[in-house]
Amino acid sequence: MSIYLIRHAPTYANTCGKMVKDYNSYDIYPFDKWVVLDKIITPTTCLSYSNIFISKTNRAKQTAETLFPKALGYKVLKELNEFDCSGIGDQAFWEMSEEDFNKQSGLTGKKIRNGVEKLLNKLSKLEEKYGEDIICIGHGLKFRAVLRYCKLASYGLRPEPKDFNPYRLINSMDEQIRNLDTLKIDLGYRTYKVIKRSENFNPETHDTIKQ
Repeated sequence: MSIYLIRHAPTYANTCGKMVKDYNSYDIYPFDKWVVLDKIITPTTCLSYSNIFISKTNRAKQTAETLFPKALGYKVLKELNEFDCSGIGDQAFWEMSEEDFNKQSGLTGKKIRNGVEKLLNKLSKLEEKYGEDIICIGHGLKFRAVLRYCKLASYGLRPEPKDFNPYRLINSMDEQIRNLDTLKIDLGYRTYKVIKRSENFNPETHDTIKQ
């Protein structure tokens, strides 16, 4: 069985690098669900409309509603919530120095590593409970951290807090997961694959639903 971690559709805040606490003030850009689904549905995919998990945010729920409109509700999983970086205020994270971002965000490598392990442990229990592929819709920094964790684990290494420097992780091209990209992981063997969305989606050509 596999876990599909789909990063939510982009919002205005994503396009300007904001990481505000009241992120529900921004809705997603409209998108065609097939920019995601035509990349993850294969003859061996065993997806279920009953096993779709989301973070508590509007943007995750709106993404789920677009991708899976026939689903019988969406289960909120607190472990999918994004790391809180709202301490940086209105600054664009990519314009900050490493020292300023790590200090102002309040994040540490230990917080990130522990957050990833809580999510993976929860997903492992869900996989055992349901016995079929599971869809999760969440956030960029958390899924970047999951990807790095899986990379290290696949080499037999024990991920340590020092491996999750917040600034370097959020700016890393090696762990880049764009909006609507999917991280597919096999928890049993810690294998992973980043599935890129179709390239015919450009959020800059759309207006936000609400700003």
